Amino acid sequence: MYFPECAARFKHAVQFWKGYGVNAAFSLFFNFCPNIPLPGGRVHTLPHADRKNIVGGLCALMAYHRLGKETFRSETRGWLVIWELGIVVELPVGVLLLYLSALFYHFNIDISGILF
Repeated sequence: MYFPECAARFKHAVQFWKGYGVNAAFSLFFNFCPNIPLPGGRVHTLPHADRKNIVGGLCALMAYHRLGKETFRSETRGWLVIWELGIVVELPVGVLLLYLSALFYHFNIDISGILF
Protein backbone atom coordinates (compact mmCIF):
# COMPACT_ATOMS: atom_id res chain seq x y z
CA MET A 1 0.00 0.00 0.00
CA TYR A 2 1.17 3.46 -0.78
CA PHE A 3 -0.35 6.79 0.29
CA PRO A 4 1.74 9.50 -1.42
CA GLU A 5 -0.30 12.51 -0.19
CA CYS A 6 -0.23 11.23 3.37
CA ALA A 7 3.52 10.58 3.17
CA ALA A 8 4.11 14.09 1.76
CA ARG A 9 2.15 15.62 4.63
CA PHE A 10 4.15 13.63 7.18
CA LYS A 11 7.44 14.65 5.50
CA HIS A 12 6.38 18.29 5.65
CA ALA A 13 5.55 17.95 9.37
CA VAL A 14 8.94 16.32 10.07
CA GLN A 15 10.77 19.17 8.31
CA PHE A 16 8.67 21.83 10.05
CA TRP A 17 9.33 20.47 13.55
CA LYS A 18 13.06 20.01 12.90
CA GLY A 19 13.23 23.81 12.83
CA TYR A 20 12.12 23.79 16.47
CA GLY A 21 14.51 21.03 17.54
CA VAL A 22 11.83 18.32 17.54
CA ASN A 23 12.75 15.15 15.67
CA ALA A 24 10.57 12.27 14.53
CA ALA A 25 11.75 9.16 16.37
CA PHE A 26 10.49 6.64 13.79
CA SER A 27 11.20 7.92 10.26
CA LEU A 28 8.06 9.88 9.33
CA PHE A 29 6.39 9.11 12.66
CA PHE A 30 6.84 10.92 15.96
CA ASN A 31 5.48 8.15 18.13
CA PHE A 32 5.06 4.40 18.28
CA CYS A 33 2.55 2.98 20.72
CA PRO A 34 2.49 -0.82 21.02
CA ASN A 35 -0.47 -2.25 22.92
CA ILE A 36 0.97 -5.24 24.76
CA PRO A 37 -1.47 -7.98 25.83
CA LEU A 38 -2.23 -8.11 29.54
CA PRO A 39 -2.00 -11.42 31.39
CA GLY A 40 -4.54 -13.74 29.82
CA GLY A 41 -3.88 -12.43 26.31
CA ARG A 42 -6.16 -9.39 26.61
CA VAL A 43 -5.76 -5.95 25.04
CA HIS A 44 -8.22 -3.28 26.14
CA THR A 45 -8.61 0.42 25.42
CA LEU A 46 -11.37 2.78 26.45
CA PRO A 47 -13.33 4.63 23.74
CA HIS A 48 -11.14 7.40 22.34
CA ALA A 49 -9.98 9.25 19.22
CA ASP A 50 -6.24 9.77 18.85
CA ARG A 51 -6.51 13.55 19.17
CA LYS A 52 -2.78 14.20 18.84
CA ASN A 53 -2.52 12.39 15.50
CA ILE A 54 -2.62 14.18 12.16
CA VAL A 55 -6.27 14.12 11.08
CA GLY A 56 -5.58 12.48 7.71
CA GLY A 57 -2.90 10.21 9.14
CA LEU A 58 -3.21 6.46 9.24
CA CYS A 59 -2.92 4.31 12.34
CA ALA A 60 -1.57 0.80 11.81
CA LEU A 61 -2.79 -2.09 13.95
CA MET A 62 -1.41 -5.61 13.95
CA ALA A 63 -1.93 -8.38 16.47
CA TYR A 64 1.06 -10.61 17.14
CA HIS A 65 2.24 -13.51 19.29
CA ARG A 66 4.99 -13.01 21.85
CA LEU A 67 7.44 -15.91 21.82
CA GLY A 68 7.27 -18.02 24.95
CA LYS A 69 4.04 -16.35 26.11
CA GLU A 70 0.39 -17.31 26.00
CA THR A 71 -1.06 -17.30 22.48
CA PHE A 72 -3.23 -14.31 21.58
CA ARG A 73 -6.69 -15.60 20.63
CA SER A 74 -8.03 -13.13 18.06
CA GLU A 75 -11.29 -15.10 17.71
CA THR A 76 -12.43 -13.85 21.11
CA ARG A 77 -9.95 -11.17 22.24
CA GLY A 78 -9.20 -7.57 21.35
CA TRP A 79 -11.76 -6.94 18.61
CA LEU A 80 -11.65 -3.37 17.28
CA VAL A 81 -14.82 -1.27 17.48
CA ILE A 82 -15.03 1.82 15.22
CA TRP A 83 -18.05 3.58 16.67
CA GLU A 84 -19.07 5.99 13.89
CA LEU A 85 -18.88 3.25 11.26
CA GLY A 86 -20.89 0.86 13.43
CA ILE A 87 -18.42 -1.99 12.93
CA VAL A 88 -16.69 -4.53 15.14
CA VAL A 89 -13.66 -6.14 13.50
CA GLU A 90 -11.61 -9.21 14.40
CA LEU A 91 -7.93 -8.59 13.79
CA PRO A 92 -6.25 -11.98 13.25
CA VAL A 93 -2.58 -12.34 14.16
CA GLY A 94 -0.32 -11.02 11.39
CA VAL A 95 -2.97 -8.95 9.58
CA LEU A 96 -2.25 -5.22 9.20
CA LEU A 97 -5.23 -2.84 9.50
CA LEU A 98 -4.89 0.84 8.59
CA TYR A 99 -7.53 3.37 9.69
CA LEU A 100 -7.96 7.06 10.52
CA SER A 101 -7.64 6.91 14.30
CA ALA A 102 -7.90 10.68 14.80
CA LEU A 103 -11.32 10.82 13.10
CA PHE A 104 -13.10 7.84 14.65
CA TYR A 105 -13.86 6.89 18.23
CA HIS A 106 -12.47 3.39 18.65
CA PHE A 107 -11.80 0.84 21.36
CA ASN A 108 -11.18 -2.87 21.90
CA ILE A 109 -13.52 -5.48 23.34
CA ASP A 110 -13.43 -9.17 24.14
CA ILE A 111 -16.33 -11.09 22.62
CA SER A 112 -15.91 -14.34 24.56
CA GLY A 113 -19.32 -15.42 25.80
CA ILE A 114 -21.21 -13.30 23.24
CA LEU A 115 -23.49 -15.22 20.89
CA PHE A 116 -24.06 -13.90 17.37
